Order: sequence, then structure tokens, then C-alpha cells
Amino acid sequence: MDMVCDKLPEINHDFDNDPIPLKLQDGWIKTNGTTLGADNGIGVAFALALSEDKSVSHPPLELFFTVDEETGLHGAQNFNTEYLSGKKLLNIDTEEWGSIYIGCAGGEDVTFSRNYISKKKEINLKIEVTGLKGGHSGIDIHRGRLSATKILAFILNAYVTEHKNHSLELSAFNAGIAHNIIPRNASALLNVPKNNKESFIKFCEQKIIAIKEHCNTEDLNLSLNFSDPEIKEDDVISNQCLDRFLNMLSLCPHGAHKIDWRFEEELVSQSSNLAKVNLKNNKLQGEISFRFNNEFEREVYLQKLNAFSVQCDLNLNIEGYYPSWVPSIGDNPFLETAKEVFKNEFSCEAKIKAIHAGLECGLIKEKLGDIDIVSIGPNITGAHSPSESLEIKSTQDLWKFLTKFLAAN
Repeated sequence: MDMVCDKLPEINHDFDNDPIPLKLQDGWIKTNGTTLGADNGIGVAFALALSEDKSVSHPPLELFFTVDEETGLHGAQNFNTEYLSGKKLLNIDTEEWGSIYIGCAGGEDVTFSRNYISKKKEINLKIEVTGLKGGHSGIDIHRGRLSATKILAFILNAYVTEHKNHSLELSAFNAGIAHNIIPRNASALLNVPKNNKESFIKFCEQKIIAIKEHCNTEDLNLSLNFSDPEIKEDDVISNQCLDRFLNMLSLCPHGAHKIDWRFEEELVSQSSNLAKVNLKNNKLQGEISFRFNNEFEREVYLQKLNAFSVQCDLNLNIEGYYPSWVPSIGDNPFLETAKEVFKNEFSCEAKIKAIHAGLECGLIKEKLGDIDIVSIGPNITGAHSPSESLEIKSTQDLWKFLTKFLAAN
């Protein structure tokens, strides 16, 4: 219903047929090298549990499950509004226990493409960036985690910049797996003149050492690997095209671009994730996911993106728009009830927040009109990555909150 299927490269797992390998560790449910699906299988599980537990006191409930949330919110985009009559929406799809969310970002997906001039040439080196933390392109975009795409582009660009008369040639570049995952891995197939191969590898290794001296501790497992490619001959793009390709990757906006300081904690209000880049047989395909808190920030980013595409001679396609859920703090009885129940049960105040991720609430509110919404969930870490984990204690606390909150409505 709402899961990103991702795994470590060395893990042999078929998401269509194999069960998720669960394990318990220090009070958390984890997996063995795959995404867990707690985002948002746990929300589905809570809703189903409410439908079966006759001991829970609650008003009439409409349980609303949507498909394809992670690949474009298609379920929320296309549901028939006649099926729903409720005016209060409790969304169980956030990942930080103790916080009640009242807003989320909107978003859009951008694909870009172009062809380069190429010729057949020997391929003699594969270079790979591995070991990065990655993470969710919304809730983790401000944490300063490295992008494998940007790292590999930086290293190659540094080499061709410092070696003006280089003979380095690029055949393929591949990075990223999904629009909402910060790329953890990237690889390139190269032709490196044999007399320069050793010095090229040494240059790249020195750049990685410099990067690790300044990166977050989460990315200290960053590694650069070199190997002989399986492909021995393929299309390589010209030196002029290589310069344009690497400059394009350097210029492409990536990361958190703007902060909204009106909340207790800083809230990213505009960001983009250079999610996927694939260059093969002289054809470039790329994908950017960008998020915004309001329509003005969307307009600003689209203007920047258009200028980027013109400068880099890219074919641009923008699709998958979904609106933001604009926070409503004042005159919100539904929120006040949630705050009161939380304080009574746990003897502390819930934090009231908005999130820089694409919850379906904005789309649902746009379709249903004047409804009250709050969103809450247990502690989930590493969503959209093989390190995804679900905390058992906060899951139990959430069930306690849900039963009391529903009884109060």
C-alpha cells in the first residue's frame, strides 16, 4: 500500500515473492538488508486492528486505504469521493512518536533527457561509490547526507578540470533507484588510457579521503571501488559531451533550499532530490523529485529548473503534481482534542509540527474540502532504506493513544 522496495546490493531478495526477513533487536523491529515496510504497513495494521477489536469505543469509522503512495500518490489522486462522508481525518503515516503533524509538503517529479555524440571504444574500468546512508528525500534531505550521484560527478569533474588534456572517456553512468530515495550508490564505466590508469585511481582515492574528512559521521562508510568491467567495448561520449554531462550534474539543484522558521523546529520548505541518473548508449535519462510548502515556492523552483534545463540543453518533463497540506493551528478542535488526549495519557505535551514529506492529506483535503486532519505515527527510522526500523514501545503507545482519541470523538 505504501512501501519503497530497496535492498543492499549483496542481498538476494525478490520483493514480489519473498517475505520480509524480520528480526528483533533492542526493542526495535528490523530486517536483514531490505526495507521493512513499516512505512506504512504499520498504519494499515492499526486500521485493520481497529476494525476487529470490539473493545475499542469509537464513532462510526471509514477506513481509507490507498495504493501507490510511494510512486505518485495515484490512489489519493484518483479515489471516488462519494465513498467518504467523514469530516475528520486521522492519518497514521508519520514516523516520529510524540509529534502531531498538521501540515506537509507538496511535490512534483521532473524527468530530463538528451542524447550525446558517441563512438565505439574500449571500456577498461568500472568505478563505484558505495557505503552512503541515503534516506528519505523529504524528511532526511536537510541532514547533509551525501548523494552518491553528486560524489561521483564531483570526482570525475575534478579530474577533467585539473587535467585539461585528459583522455578520459565515459561510457555509462548509473545512480539512484527511486524518486524519494537519496542515492546511496553510483557507478560509471570508463575508458582510461593505460598509462594514466594508476594515476587516475590514485587521484580519485585522494578525493574520497578529502570528502570523508568533511562529511557527517553517518557517511563515514563511504567507499570508492574499482574493478574490471564486464563490458569490454561500448559507446563512449565525446570529451566535449563529457564536460557538458559532468557540468550538468554539478549544476543540478539537490538538497534543502529553504527553511521555514515559524515552527518550534526548523522546517524545510523547499528542496529537491537528484534521484536517478542513467547514461547508456549515449542516451541520458534523469529524475528529480522536488518538494514545496506553498505554490509560490513551487513557482520559484520551476523557474530555476527551467533555467537549468536551458543552460544544459535538456528535454524536460514535469508531472505527478500533488498539493501541500497547509498547516492550520488556530480554531482546530480536532487538533485540540488530540493534544489533550496525548497530555492526559503520557503526562507531556505533544509537539505540533509540519513535515517536509508528501503525505496524502493535501490531496485528500483538496478533494473532500472542509475537513479537519491530524497525522500521527510511531518511531520509524531509516524509512526508504535497508536500515528501516520500527520501535515497539512507541507502537504500543500509539495504540493506547488511538483508542483514547477515538473514544473522545
